Amino acid sequence: INPKQSSVTTMLGIQLHSFHFLLDTGANVTLFDSALPLGAPKRKNMVNSPAGPVEIQFFDAPDAKIGSLKLRTAEEIAGFDQGKLREVTGHEIYGVVGMDFLKSHVVEIDYDEGEVRFLKGVGRDAGTQFRLIFQNGQPHIDALVEDLGKTRFFVDTGLVNNGSGELEPSLLTDLEKKGTVRIVGQALMQTAAGTKSSRIGQGKKLSLGEFAVTDPVLGESARNLLGLGFLSRFKVTFDFPNEMMYLQKGKRFDTPDR
Repeated sequence: INPKQSSVTTMLGIQLHSFHFLLDTGANVTLFDSALPLGAPKRKNMVNSPAGPVEIQFFDAPDAKIGSLKLRTAEEIAGFDQGKLREVTGHEIYGVVGMDFLKSHVVEIDYDEGEVRFLKGVGRDAGTQFRLIFQNGQPHIDALVEDLGKTRFFVDTGLVNNGSGELEPSLLTDLEKKGTVRIVGQALMQTAAGTKSSRIGQGKKLSLGEFAVTDPVLGESARNLLGLGFLSRFKVTFDFPNEMMYLQKGKRFDTPDR
């Protein structure tokens, strides 16, 4: 590995390499970049992504940690070339921390401070509480979209764009016909299966409990997604073991979607 792409610490005579990983509630499993020394693959499997199926290789799990927390949750991990992700984001990302690890933890994401904290429990000032609905091991939540009503969204910290989320194509079309959503353009999305083009719409209101975003920008995807454009308005605490999410307004709560 190019030493410019990682930081190296020596402990007890052993070199420890540190890499950036994406914290992604949208990933069922933890992934390591196939450029890392993972050894020979044990098997292959097809998995779904927003742009279609993609083949993933599986390797013996390496001895990896986040701080003092062991990242190893199973005998195998997924390996995938994330070179395109690095190219698109401009960040040296060499892995993805998925729900196989996160599901056992209380995770606080403080966007204002730029910090992720793994907590022993939820603090008293965590904010407004919301029940998470888990489907196939993935966290979902019910939000209100104007002229659509209660809509179930997949809570996806791996969805990085300027909008609040994404809607299924049929729902976006229905809202456009009702005049609730105005199609304002198209955008490209980079997924594990490649790049796809999607419509971008602007709606009237997206609400989660007492919190409302006016004129939300909503993209198009195979499933309804609530992404970082919405979540980064808050300090978010995920209590995954108890299937709860807590939101506390952050500095950019009133920032308009772009």
